Amino acid sequence: MIELKNIYKIYRTNEIITTAIKEVSLIIEKGEFVSIMGPSGSGKSSLLNIIGLLDYADKGEYKLFNQYIYEIKKNNIENIRKNNISFIFQQFNLINDLNTYQNIELPLNYFNLKKYEKKKRTLVLLEELGLADFKNKYPYQLSGGQQQRIAVARALITNPQILLADEPTGNLDSKNGEKVINLLKNIQQEGTTVIMTTHNLAFAKQSSRIINLFDGEIVSDDFFNKVYLNKQYKAF
Repeated sequence: MIELKNIYKIYRTNEIITTAIKEVSLIIEKGEFVSIMGPSGSGKSSLLNIIGLLDYADKGEYKLFNQYIYEIKKNNIENIRKNNISFIFQQFNLINDLNTYQNIELPLNYFNLKKYEKKKRTLVLLEELGLADFKNKYPYQLSGGQQQRIAVARALITNPQILLADEPTGNLDSKNGEKVINLLKNIQQEGTTVIMTTHNLAFAKQSSRIINLFDGEIVSDDFFNKVYLNKQYKAF
């Protein structure tokens, strides 16, 4: 599903050139739950943005759904992202003028769904993430952990093929963090590919695979789930 070959991402300013991603090659299969770990500045978010089509590599090849990204027109890339990929951002990116219910439901407004279907999906996620009591509250009235759970619910509501989560438990206590991880595991078991950046090794070990980055390079790529033990993965 996701294939990267010799990917580089370079950031340039007037005086400094920073290589955020260096010679990254990997394959992520449909339905995997992958954790990406590494210290701050190791390239985790940059790699996630490239995979999610929010940014582009400066060098190398990216193949998504058996299509090379450089061969796809810009408006088609936007459609691929909208219809197949959801994000959980570190900064939440909630809309302060919308309440909890409206923030979660918002992505469904871009799809041809009936009102009752949108309401049903939203109410289910409110219950699953313990947000039902806050459905009429606005982001500025909520804690960071509560806002994080809203961001998670908003990302899940479209039933994406790929879910990219940038530190989804970073602002949560252990109990609520475990709820989020269990929810990610549930949707992965239903067929969604989940890619999560995290500093929490205990949560990372609940995924089927951990990729470690250091200075923009993959230094280890370990499989934990038995279903993967006898498979050999090599990009391209």
